[in-house]
Amino acid sequence: MKNILFILVLVGITFSGLAFAQGKGPASSPTPNEQKVKPDEALIKDWKTSELPNKISKEGIIKITGSGINTRVTLIAADNEKDFSYLCPGDVSRRIGRISGMTVRIAGVWQDPPQVPSKCLEPKDFEVLKAESGRAPLVGVLQNKDGQYVIEGAQGAPSILTKVPKGLQDKIGKKVIVDVKPFPTGSSKTDDAWKVVSYADYP
Repeated sequence: MKNILFILVLVGITFSGLAFAQGKGPASSPTPNEQKVKPDEALIKDWKTSELPNKISKEGIIKITGSGINTRVTLIAADNEKDFSYLCPGDVSRRIGRISGMTVRIAGVWQDPPQVPSKCLEPKDFEVLKAESGRAPLVGVLQNKDGQYVIEGAQGAPSILTKVPKGLQDKIGKKVIVDVKPFPTGSSKTDDAWKVVSYADYP
């Protein structure tokens, strides 16, 4: 009887050792830090650099809303003022805020950073679609070629400008947003010439 008990003990020890060697032993208890940190908390902590799957493209009019410490750069849908999105604080949103009143298309991701009171859209890039007038602007680098002011980089061939104000003339070599009308006013585009209505620096 003693020999049988001794053999059974040896077999039990052997199986326990094999289970431990194969990683089937009792799981270790999580550390206090592992217990406290949840995946979503870790994601929010790293919200500035994390590449999330919820990338979107959204269009609307840029407005500056609120006042003081509650001032926000806001994207408002052109056809529904109740459809709006706050932009997350940052360099890109500050740039976009400089062209308040214009219609833009923003590519970005939704974020929920702890330092702002609500969910916001973190812009990664943007495109100017309309000037404050509602017309499609010329966006590109202003150049002077043979005495003519032209916008380089605008859609299609370089666009010739006429009635160029002195302030815009001083921006040679800079990227600008120019609201224009066909020249002469009221006609269709003639020789790719456009009358300048207003302009702004590209942010």
